[in-house]
Amino acid sequence: ITTFSNPTQALSSMTDGSYDIVLLDIMMPNMNGVEFLEQIKKSGLKTKVIMMTAYSTQDKLIKCNKLGAEDYVTKPFVSLRDVGNKVLDHLGI
Repeated sequence: ITTFSNPTQALSSMTDGSYDIVLLDIMMPNMNGVEFLEQIKKSGLKTKVIMMTAYSTQDKLIKCNKLGAEDYVTKPFVSLRDVGNKVLDHLGI
């Protein structure tokens, strides 16, 4: 598990393709999550993406789905176990 506070650093680190899944917040500094998702998909990475948001709008969620996000979770989380189960489901574990 790796965490990043800067989306540009995260994208740079992801170029080797070693990440199986990314939990990606829609609201981030310097680059929003939708832009980040677009960059992941443009780079050809097969990393699965689960979007996280406290400010979900149907338009943004539909766009994320069209861009290839596997799923989304809303914040605040009801249970971290639910988030973990969602990750495990998408990893096929």
